[in-house]
Amino acid sequence: MKKFGLLCSALLCSALLCSPVVYGDVSKQIGEYGVGDLSGVTVGIDLGYSHFSLKNEQYAKGYDLAGVGESLFVDTSLLVKQKRCNTDVSVNVGYSHFHEKWYFGASGELSFGKNNKKSIVLDGIFPMKSKVSGFSGAFKLKGGYWFEDLNTVIYGIAGLKWRNVEVQYNYDDRIVSATGSKAKLSTPLYTVGIGIECPVYKKLSISAEYEYTWRNSKDTSTVGINGVSARFYIKQRVKEHSFKIGVKYHI
Repeated sequence: MKKFGLLCSALLCSALLCSPVVYGDVSKQIGEYGVGDLSGVTVGIDLGYSHFSLKNEQYAKGYDLAGVGESLFVDTSLLVKQKRCNTDVSVNVGYSHFHEKWYFGASGELSFGKNNKKSIVLDGIFPMKSKVSGFSGAFKLKGGYWFEDLNTVIYGIAGLKWRNVEVQYNYDDRIVSATGSKAKLSTPLYTVGIGIECPVYKKLSISAEYEYTWRNSKDTSTVGINGVSARFYIKQRVKEHSFKIGVKYHI
């Protein structure tokens, strides 16, 4: 709740900074800025709040003695869930075009957040460490319509996002020692969403967006248990809900 309060305060400050009253431009009200002020190349900065859900499902296929592939135990399946909420800052560069009142746009984005690490014990067997990168990149296409009465463009979002997730097994005591290789799951995530943008002062505009991001991916991790290797097949499901508000400058 504390992070959410800070986010709301920052968003309110962003809106006030973009107000023509702050800049002292009393000759032109917000409603008088229009389509022409939203066209062209854009650069912007966003503040976001996201809820990230990660599910790792591991299938242990058995020990591989000296590489001969001999299985010493039956297959097992383990499901690990991880959730986190995070705030981050992102920068974007894009292009906006209007055909009459129809809007078309594209943008590239880089997000900078905090890495998230977590260690979970798998049913009392092996602790698994996961790391979700706070850095991500995205490419998005946008399409929408300019509502003149609202002085706002409302648009849909579709694109791809890249965020690395690492999974590793690591356990050591007097009896059992297990060390696994890192499984890096970095296949693209799919993103859809909706957004609004409103011009507020000359070439400045403010925007708000909601995005839903998901991915299903697979990888393997080889775990050495007292000198004997076992292969774990990892199926991962990622879901993320993001809310963003930002300021854009139209060149």
